[in-house]
Amino acid sequence: MRPKALSLLELVVAVGVFATAFLLLLGVFPTATRAIRLANEYLTASFLAEQEIETVRGLAFEDIDDVSPREVTVQTTNRAITADASYTVEVVKDDLNPDLKEVRVLVSWTRERSRSLELSTYVADY
Repeated sequence: MRPKALSLLELVVAVGVFATAFLLLLGVFPTATRAIRLANEYLTASFLAEQEIETVRGLAFEDIDDVSPREVTVQTTNRAITADASYTVEVVKDDLNPDLKEVRVLVSWTRERSRSLELSTYVADY
C-alpha cells in the first residue's frame, strides 16, 4: 500500500516545475511593457502627423511652402509611468504640377533607437 504523504523527491520535483513555470511567466512582463510603450510612441507619432496634415490642409495653397519643421515634446503618463518624448515634425512638399502638391509629414523620435513614421496627402489648388 502506498503512503498518502509526498516523498521528499516528489516535493523537490514539484517545486522545480512550479519555479520554472513562474520564471518563464516572469520573463513575459518586460517584453509586454516594452511593446505597450512602443505602441504608445507610434500612436502619439501618428496623432502628431495627422494633426500636422490637417493644419497644412487648412492653409492657403500658396502658404504651404512656408511650413517649417518643429520640435514637439509630449509627456505621457500611463499607470504612474511618466515618459517624455521629443518628436520632430517635418513637412516635405513636392510640386507635382502647378495645381497639386504632395505633402509628406515625417515624425521622428529617439527612444532606445531612432524611429520614424511618415504620412502623406495631396493638396490641390481649386
